[in-house]
Amino acid sequence: MNRLEQGYFFLGNDDYLDISFWDGSDSIEKIHNIAWGAKSNGRCFISISSKDNAHKAKYLEELVNILKQRIGINFCSIKETKWWYEYPEEVYFLDSLQRFLDNEKPVIDEYIRKHEESGISMLNSEFNKQYV
Repeated sequence: MNRLEQGYFFLGNDDYLDISFWDGSDSIEKIHNIAWGAKSNGRCFISISSKDNAHKAKYLEELVNILKQRIGINFCSIKETKWWYEYPEEVYFLDSLQRFLDNEKPVIDEYIRKHEESGISMLNSEFNKQYV
């Protein structure tokens, strides 16, 4: 099945979409290592996952703790090495995306830039040429 022909431009399906601003994925969960997402009911979330790579998981767990300390986000550990934060129900999805871009993304960007050894990287022009 060709996802683009079916109208799927991002990871997900009719129930959710998953958008990442970084290069790195979890091959077991078939999602990005770090992503902002929205469900079909309008609820939005941040997912952080690395079930396929214990090395990355160590860094992502540290990132989850930093987001809690610096921004006050309490992630739930929904599986071993997979964390989830869901924005409050009353937050409109575009508002949650704006909040993510203004608050959480800069903290994540800073962490990823400082920890190249994590195996997750910022998107760059090479990524853009290959995938966009």
